[in-house]
Amino acid sequence: MRSVNVQIPSARRVLDLGCGTGWVVAEADISGHPFCVGVDYSVDVLQEAKRHQSIAFAAADGLMLPFPADCFDIVVGHVSMPYMNTEKAFAEIYRVMTPGGSFFLTFHSFRHIWERIPMSARRGHWKDVIFSMYAGINGVLNHFSLPQMQAWWNKKIFETVNTARGVHNAACKAGFSLVSTEHSVQRIFFAATARKPNPETGEVLPEPGWSIYCRLRAEARARAMTTTAGA
Repeated sequence: MRSVNVQIPSARRVLDLGCGTGWVVAEADISGHPFCVGVDYSVDVLQEAKRHQSIAFAAADGLMLPFPADCFDIVVGHVSMPYMNTEKAFAEIYRVMTPGGSFFLTFHSFRHIWERIPMSARRGHWKDVIFSMYAGINGVLNHFSLPQMQAWWNKKIFETVNTARGVHNAACKAGFSLVSTEHSVQRIFFAATARKPNPETGEVLPEPGWSIYCRLRAEARARAMTTTAGA
């Protein structure tokens, strides 16, 4: 399972958007000792996240963050954006980010559903096929800078895939500058970084770096350890 390692430079406050179990920041290479906050919509998953005692956690909607404006120097998020309206999420990230701050976010590419739809169809999981097609429609809408839509059968559900063009346009619309996207179509996710302008002083903070690595599942880790021990 491919995953990411984030390198977080010196910062005062870091936000992990859609943090899940909190591993992105917990396993990041962090310079200094910033105040790190993880937010996620799921209260249950945050119970597991709380084992990372160096990170504060809060249950919150990513489109209505419970923080004041200009609060975080760096915002990170690994494939949490696909479950939020792209333009609305960027607007909220822009609001809570300090001028001169930056983000590192990853998004599901269209390959995510290209692989998912045939697999679900072979297994007869037609609801998942329909849901994947809905996510694809949202991806097309975002690509052409058109409003995305909630799932019509449940207004609490949202999912999308994205293109580099759609992400770039949505981030620029929110006010970000120096938007950069990693375009590889060989992965089910791609990354984007950008900066919030600081017109008053021109001061900017170092932006996060990142790399992709293979994150083994628990059973695969156990097999690898057994093989190593027997060598």
